[in-house]
Amino acid sequence: MSSSEQSLRFITDQMTTISLFLLLVIGPFGCFCNILTFTSKQLTKNPCAFYLLCTTIFELCIVCFGGVSRLAAEYFGDKLLSQNQFYCKLRSYLITGMSTIATYSMLFTAVDRYMATSTRVRFRAFSQITIAHRMCLGIILVVMIVTLHVYIFFGLHPSCTPRPGVYAVFYSAYLIILTSLIPDGLIIVVALCTIKNARDLRTRAVMMQAANTSKQRSIHRADTHLLIVSLYITSL
Repeated sequence: MSSSEQSLRFITDQMTTISLFLLLVIGPFGCFCNILTFTSKQLTKNPCAFYLLCTTIFELCIVCFGGVSRLAAEYFGDKLLSQNQFYCKLRSYLITGMSTIATYSMLFTAVDRYMATSTRVRFRAFSQITIAHRMCLGIILVVMIVTLHVYIFFGLHPSCTPRPGVYAVFYSAYLIILTSLIPDGLIIVVALCTIKNARDLRTRAVMMQAANTSKQRSIHRADTHLLIVSLYITSL
């Protein structure tokens, strides 16, 4: 290996290490700030804030558990991931499950904003904190059951990877389709529909020339901020 290749590899390793350390510092800090925001008194009964809270909590778990275990394995000589079959299966299962839960919680954030801005009373009734609690619980249960295949087919081959062959192809397709293309595509579609609903509501408000009270303006402002936050997170 030439000196230039060695230098490039050294720089790459150093940048990877620094990025991982920054992720472990900035990531949890940002998540804790989000948790403080979404648990504030003004947002405790807002279903959109609850979906965002669920997303943040599972993202925090991914950063802390996944990041720390990777850091320990790659830079501190921890051999547990490459030598312990149970830990390999459990880590892969939890990280895959938690990332999927965070993704679909974000999807339901967009769905909630669509329902809340709908002109149909039946749709608006869906945007309730009790329904948000049930939906998040349902997401967790369904995802952890659906992703059980990760625990079954992951293992030391010889490193912690999916079982070679058909399952490796299936796992790649699972990640691309079920945890990326489908939820992200639905989020974009629902977000566009939400924007249309918001414009329709604004048009109706102008036509009716309804005078909002200060409390109504405050609630509307909070909902608008949550819509902007959800659209921003979706675009990342």
